[in-house]
Amino acid sequence: MTRKHNKTLPCSGREIPNEHPFPQLALFLREAGLNSERTERAYRAGLRAFADWLQTHGPHHNLEESWPLDPAPLQTADILAFRSWLLANRAQATTTTYVAAVLSYLHFLDGIDQLPPGIQLGKLMQQRKRRRVERNQAASVV
Repeated sequence: MTRKHNKTLPCSGREIPNEHPFPQLALFLREAGLNSERTERAYRAGLRAFADWLQTHGPHHNLEESWPLDPAPLQTADILAFRSWLLANRAQATTTTYVAAVLSYLHFLDGIDQLPPGIQLGKLMQQRKRRRVERNQAASVV
């Protein structure tokens, strides 16, 4: 079985840089992928997509910036807008995985006292729970 490996970023079409998209990512991925290499790969892809989206659609970064991007200017609205973009442009499963990657990374930053001040983890988690309930109710109607 051959695997499809994307060599370009989803928004800009640029080649994937050799650097990690955010600081402390190597440590985060080591922890996140402790039990699953697939999880590590999926989270890496999700965070690359998020960084690329921030540079092409976000208000705080641009394509001239090199990776790793500084997460300090991130706002809760950025994560919600990225999720909306994913829902419009990617499969539901991809959206779920990539948003989980971003939220897990933000929880990791919170754990090392580096969570950006504009991020409200509680609000993001409530949004995630609400979407899960809406999706479950819709599934039971069908």
